[in-house]
Amino acid sequence: MVGAGAYLLVRSTPVFAVRGIEVRGASPEVARQVRAALDPLLGANLVGLDGRRVRGALADVPDVAASSYDRGFPSTLRVWVVPERPVAVLRRGAERWLVSTRGRVLRPLDGAGRGLGLGRVWMPADAPLAAGDTLTDPHVRGAVRA
Repeated sequence: MVGAGAYLLVRSTPVFAVRGIEVRGASPEVARQVRAALDPLLGANLVGLDGRRVRGALADVPDVAASSYDRGFPSTLRVWVVPERPVAVLRRGAERWLVSTRGRVLRPLDGAGRGLGLGRVWMPADAPLAAGDTLTDPHVRGAVRA
């Protein structure tokens, strides 16, 4: 009974509110994206932190292949990131996109994508495509994997 009361007290105190987010294993740009995705958790209590919210927010960051987190008491959320590994430049008409080994579309490329040392894969110009999408066309996925 005392343990349950102490848990409820700790869970409701602002002493354990998330005030900082540490990101490890990511480039500065990906770390910025991870912090932005987790920004809504600032102020949430570390003790009662909902892991589904953390994982859900990180699933929306295209450059994150996998992640884990831990509570850094009293007020830090620590996140470890395994970044996606780009393997190809996806061409859709005049557009160029970076795509990962898992077939995840990472981001559009401003330039031609030359100098990256990556193969090029063409897809139909009218195919829908957005950062974070996973390629569904089996021919395009096969070409990316090759």
